[in-house]
Amino acid sequence: MGHLARLQVFTLCLSVILVLSLTQLTWAQDEDEVSLGIQLMQQGDLEKALVAFSEAKLSTPEDARPYFFSGLILYRTNQGLQAMAELQKAVELDPGNPRYSLSASELLLRTGYKFK
Repeated sequence: MGHLARLQVFTLCLSVILVLSLTQLTWAQDEDEVSLGIQLMQQGDLEKALVAFSEAKLSTPEDARPYFFSGLILYRTNQGLQAMAELQKAVELDPGNPRYSLSASELLLRTGYKFK
């Protein structure tokens, strides 16, 4: 499989993961930062979404979701090293979540980055 084909497959996988994550998860009222970040992502305001996810990480550092969504945004904005760190943190916090593991694995395969 050529480089371009791998990139297309990877992009498709991330798109599917993003859509599934945005449509199948529900959040409680007290998780405003994560909900706001997702809403901002859906509207295409990735910078503000990153701010919302950063606030969520500060208020609930044990929640893997803001790390996951931050990682997706960072990848989409060509910040691969930072994306890998965020996805790795999401996997560490919630190792049983297949979305997190799949996203980190796909990024690892695509970029050749290695987990610590």
